Amino acid sequence: MMLSGVPKIFKARPGPHSPFEKAMTILGALPMFFFPVYWLVRDPLLLGAYCVSWALFFLTARRYECVRCLNFECPMNRVPAGVKEEFEKGDRLSGNFELSGKGIRESYSDRCSSLRVRHEFRDFLYWNFVTLVFLFSAGLAIGISSTGWLLAYIFIVFFHFDILEQRFFCTHCPYFVRGEKSLRCMMNWGWPKHFRPRPYPPGKFDLVITTLGFIIVILFPLPWLLKVPFLLGAYSISILLFLLTIWRYECIRCIYFGCPFNRVSVDVRKEFEKRKKFEKGKAS
Repeated sequence: MMLSGVPKIFKARPGPHSPFEKAMTILGALPMFFFPVYWLVRDPLLLGAYCVSWALFFLTARRYECVRCLNFECPMNRVPAGVKEEFEKGDRLSGNFELSGKGIRESYSDRCSSLRVRHEFRDFLYWNFVTLVFLFSAGLAIGISSTGWLLAYIFIVFFHFDILEQRFFCTHCPYFVRGEKSLRCMMNWGWPKHFRPRPYPPGKFDLVITTLGFIIVILFPLPWLLKVPFLLGAYSISILLFLLTIWRYECIRCIYFGCPFNRVSVDVRKEFEKRKKFEKGKAS
């Protein structure tokens, strides 16, 4: 994942890491982190961007890669103990696991288990931290020039996410349809529901309105960002990272099949829908 295509200089040594190897790895990593700090402290903006970028890197790796990594000896590995034991016993050869470049996956006998049926509060914390990175860049660029326009931008952001998006996009989402009085979504946690749920796929008009709202939110700060190239770069990269991360890790397991970015396979969708119908029939 990190060194694809790099030639292997040393022989493979299967087995746990020794304390010396762990110590050398840590000692080798620390200078890489701290070496630029001497120059970064002269520019608080660069120092902040440096710290935030490393925080995003570690949070994303821990959240999405460390839970399915085969390097069980790594101190950051978060694969459940039961999965480790089954894998070590040799179940990987019996078909209970599928090994690929994407890590450990459950067998096709229960493909729906990979779908995210419910969000947790930590999901909200992570994704709002990612979102705040580019919103802060935009807000800072606008605020440097005008407080009035900054307030206008804040109003546009809240209006889009709390009213426009909720009305035309979120009301169709299965996470919204649930009976809770407030939202339990990875992007909006605890926000009140202003509209009634509409448990059917969004129409073209809904998608057009939502898309226009996103375009306005993204393009509105550009006149001010163009005056500060560093903030423009941070803004552009953070949006790109946001889209790539959510597309790579969330869109492949999201149950909002009406979303145009949903990447869950057709077979898994059908299996999930059949299971939902069966559970509803059983409950009734």
